[in-house]
Amino acid sequence: MKKMLIILFVTSYIQAIEVVDMYIDRNETEKAINRLYYLAKDMRNFTCTQNYMNCLTPRDILDRVTKIRDTSQNNIEKTIINRFIKEDEVQKNIFMRSHTLFKDKRYDETLIELKTILLNYPKNIYTLTYLAKTALLIDNPKISEYCYKKLIKYRPEISDSYFELTEIYIQDKNYSIAQTSLDTAKEIFPDDSRIKIYQNKIDKATSFWSNIFGSDDE
Repeated sequence: MKKMLIILFVTSYIQAIEVVDMYIDRNETEKAINRLYYLAKDMRNFTCTQNYMNCLTPRDILDRVTKIRDTSQNNIEKTIINRFIKEDEVQKNIFMRSHTLFKDKRYDETLIELKTILLNYPKNIYTLTYLAKTALLIDNPKISEYCYKKLIKYRPEISDSYFELTEIYIQDKNYSIAQTSLDTAKEIFPDDSRIKIYQNKIDKATSFWSNIFGSDDE
């Protein structure tokens, strides 16, 4: 019975997407927007079953939103679609599948989905945070560096970003920039216990290389 309900539900959202496409093809954009809004607001549409096929992806919603926004000549329609796509509940639902993929360690797929989301939500904190974490796990520190810099810009009160960025520079053996990053964290979070930990990491690393190659004064 449960399996039958899942099949019926999956069929219903697939049909709903097909209806959206039909409305877009007919230039009935108001109907298309209403149907997209209905789909995006329902969390169940983004809840995946085991094979990750039975749920909406961010692109199912976002590609159609972009198409309507780019082709519509109606400023009111553009305003409506921009407003609904920015709703907290809609953003949370669109992000949900990526979070599930991340928890199941499907990092390559997570990275692809988060990049898609970021194009539409460049300041979304959850997307930037998980994209940074995912990129590190698949050995892509440049993406992580970009994300943590954006997080510092948009949410400077989140201390983790400064220390994660410092760690990236340490791992890259770029100790001068790591020290600059840590010094910034010291100014903003002087009592954070991680300051001492990361300072010891930098001091130990720079001391090691100084002992091998000698100091500049020698």
